[in-house]
Amino acid sequence: MKEGYDDHASRAYMNLGLINLSSRNLEAAYQNFNDGSEHCHEKNLDTYKQSMMGGISKIYLDRGQWDEAVEKAEVVLKQKDVNYFDKITAFAVIGTVRARRNDPGALTALDKALSSPLQSGDCTFIAKMGKARSLLVIE
Repeated sequence: MKEGYDDHASRAYMNLGLINLSSRNLEAAYQNFNDGSEHCHEKNLDTYKQSMMGGISKIYLDRGQWDEAVEKAEVVLKQKDVNYFDKITAFAVIGTVRARRNDPGALTALDKALSSPLQSGDCTFIAKMGKARSLLVIE
């Protein structure tokens, strides 16, 4: 790869992973995020690597591999300077797993996921997280 295109390659891996994830092509998404994570590790691009890890946590969630999903989400949250998109993904995964297991703290995790887009004004994520949280409040 030509020098200076590492950022572009990282975004390409991320975008391919997100496209495959949204299309429910989980194996291809996993491959995209995994390859992208390796690329980011080699090129010392931590921000993208966090995003790849968040994508992998969502794949584990969708596969029903809840322990692995939470483990990967917690890795993201332990990093320094995590951006709000990656926080949303990590807290949403943790909150969803807790809700499915009927564990305490599901609403707390989803509220943390919701607080990031509220602060940023990102309407797309406000709507997604509001919907996810509202599904847990049914009495």
